[in-house]
Amino acid sequence: MVRWLEEQAENLDTSDDCADEILPRLGKTGLLRVGVAPADGSICDAIEVVASLAEYSMTAAFVFWSQRAFIECLVNGTSHRLRSELLGRLYRGEVAGAVGLSNAMRFLTRMEPLQVTASEHGERDGMRYFALQGRLPWATNIRMAEFVVAIAAARVEGEEPAIYAVRGGDAALIRAERVDLIGLQASNTAALEFNGAVVDESSMISTDAAKFLAKVRPAFLGLQCGLSIGLARRCLRAVAHASPHVEATLGNDAFALDGELKDLTQQLFDGISDGKFALEPQGLFRIRIRLADVVDSATRLDLQATGARAYVRGAATGVARRRREAMFIPIVTPSIVQLQAQLKG
Repeated sequence: MVRWLEEQAENLDTSDDCADEILPRLGKTGLLRVGVAPADGSICDAIEVVASLAEYSMTAAFVFWSQRAFIECLVNGTSHRLRSELLGRLYRGEVAGAVGLSNAMRFLTRMEPLQVTASEHGERDGMRYFALQGRLPWATNIRMAEFVVAIAAARVEGEEPAIYAVRGGDAALIRAERVDLIGLQASNTAALEFNGAVVDESSMISTDAAKFLAKVRPAFLGLQCGLSIGLARRCLRAVAHASPHVEATLGNDAFALDGELKDLTQQLFDGISDGKFALEPQGLFRIRIRLADVVDSATRLDLQATGARAYVRGAATGVARRRREAMFIPIVTPSIVQLQAQLKG
């Protein structure tokens, strides 16, 4: 997997040629099971997987994040049927899992209303059905072959908003053209339109969206932090592998930044492991914000350590790609601006 990522990193960022290869390759490694059950480690081990992938390709790491975040939703949800039908296929990368919960996370912090609604659509054989209406402007890992997406929907009848798993293939669920991003082109990022897509109550991951989102938020954001950790590690290696003259000039800055990165990573793992961030998410928000600053500084050192070669097309330094990848860190939901606003209350 590592060799393939090294060879394809640029292509995965700038083209969708290999978009449908990433997930099956991840499935073959067995990494998608990491941290699901005690025997497979903890969620901190899964965060390390994200970081390891991000050292080579942010696109691959982001796809892993989406798949693993969806798996986290299922294992923390109440639907035995969903787990029975989907978990094995998700682990193997046979079906793509997406978390269309960016809007829901903003809803959780009272920043905006939910963009999808669910209305009663009758009852059959003792099972309630719901029709979904609305639009998600983007979701990642929406693979054309087969996907399932977790969404939060407001209940028209006045019940608490709920989390649903909606499978692709329904004619009333439209996968729009992929979003034309400046990078991460192979991440299968696309808009979704719900035009009356019908789901039954066994497709409900949780009947209480607010409580569920608060429960999974530490894992959701922790896995996201892995993107920053891995990219910063890779950029700082450029200084360590530079010429003695460059290392002598930039080494102290890189050493200080590496120390801060290690400290933030340990704080992240400690806060997730002891459950602190479930009760006090502000600490997690601050770590995510600071990690974005570390990535920004690390990419500048990466550029300075590489020098003029970084600006030569075809030099295969990867610096330009990593700069583009770093641009994504502050804006992935919840964005740094949203987190800062939340901390200010």
